Amino acid sequence: MSKKGKQRVCKELEQMRKNALLVAREAMADAVRRFASKSEMARELGVSRQSVNNWMKRGAPVEMCLLIESKTGVIAERLAPLKDWEQLREDAKKVAVGQC
Repeated sequence: MSKKGKQRVCKELEQMRKNALLVAREAMADAVRRFASKSEMARELGVSRQSVNNWMKRGAPVEMCLLIESKTGVIAERLAPLKDWEQLREDAKKVAVGQC
């Protein structure tokens, strides 16, 4: 691949990351709106209010997305759009039934 081709691909990947972060931030804002406050959400999830604030800026960590989904109805695919949720959900099912 030419140098210009690599630069174009890098720019496209960076734009995809930016778009994914925008989706994740909006999803997190949707999740927070399901509670009376960020503090209430934090208590319900067993984390600090600062964690919720950080997630609103950077996106929720993958390990919290399914819990957030179960408590709010905001789907994990929106909370962390660049992750392979088909595989992650399959792994979660295995853990739930004691196969791991």
